[in-house]
This record gives sequence, C-alpha cells and structure tokens, in this order.
Amino acid sequence: MRLAHIAVFLSALFSCDLGLGKGSVEFNSASSKLVRDVTALLLRLGVAGRYEEFEANFKGKRLPGYAVLRIGNTHNLTRFFSAISFIGAKRTRKKKVHINLKQVQWQHQRPLSEDAFYDPIVSIESDGAANTYDLTVPKYHNF
Repeated sequence: MRLAHIAVFLSALFSCDLGLGKGSVEFNSASSKLVRDVTALLLRLGVAGRYEEFEANFKGKRLPGYAVLRIGNTHNLTRFFSAISFIGAKRTRKKKVHINLKQVQWQHQRPLSEDAFYDPIVSIESDGAANTYDLTVPKYHNF
C-alpha cells in the first residue's frame, strides 16, 4: 500500500475517532487488533506512539480486549500532524489544540517511541564468528 493511501485512510479514520488533547493524541478501540494495525500503519509514515491494552468497565462488567495508542512527544506529533489531515469538525478542533511543536534538533539519535531510540547504521564490519542468540518476548514477539 502506498504511503499516500495510508495517509488518506488514517485521515478519514481519525477524523471520526481520535482524541485530541493538550499535548497528545489518542486512538482507542474495543479491537486491540485494529489499534495494533493502525500503529503499524503510522510507523510506515514515521510516527511512533505508545500501544497499551486494557480492560474497560461498563455497567460493572469488565470488558477485555480494548487498546489505546497514545502519541505524545514533539517529534512524533510533528510527523503525525504533517501526515494526517482532518475532515469536518476535527479540522476545526485541530486548530484549537495547543501543542508545542518546536523543531527538535536530533543529532545522531532518532526517536523510535517516547522512551526508545535507534541510531542509523553507518557501516558493517566483520568481527569474526560468534554465537548468535534469538530472543522471543512472550505476547509481543518483537525481537
């Protein structure tokens, strides 16, 4: 899927279902899979956020399977608002949201999320043979 198509899809989705707060945006859903997929699409646009699953309470019943994506640091908010356009009422609300989007000067490190960074690979040099280990994190399988 092209990045332009992803941006149009997410713009329509977020115009209907996105929380705009002071200094952050949030996307909530009863479908944790939907929130995970939206998180992956935003990563393709260069926007990282914090994904969390939770149980909702409704009339005394616990409802599992809910999730939220929060985007709250300046770098990711700048990328988010550059990539996503809003339609209708959200367009007006976006103008009223007070978010300090100063240009952040990143030297070598680029934010991967609000509390993790990565450095771009400049070169790879052989250092000989060594044992290699593969780690699996239960539930997330990110490594």
